Amino acid sequence: MGLETLNKDSKVVVYNSAVDLVNKGVRQNNQGVAVEALNFIKVQAANPSTAKAGEVILATTSGKLYIATADDTFITFTKDA
Repeated sequence: MGLETLNKDSKVVVYNSAVDLVNKGVRQNNQGVAVEALNFIKVQAANPSTAKAGEVILATTSGKLYIATADDTFITFTKDA
């Protein structure tokens, strides 16, 4: 199954892979997208050293937000004091 384009009326469900989803009806029209494709912010303690282009990472120890503009290349944002 290929990925489908999301629009303003699309609904996206993200769930833990340990959850067993049970169909409620006879129609079996299961669609989904990997959570990585949604570009959510990754939260980790250490500053990142590697990432794919487009990834957004919040380093909790330094309080900095990193955006990978290319593989392993970042721009950094810090909170104004």
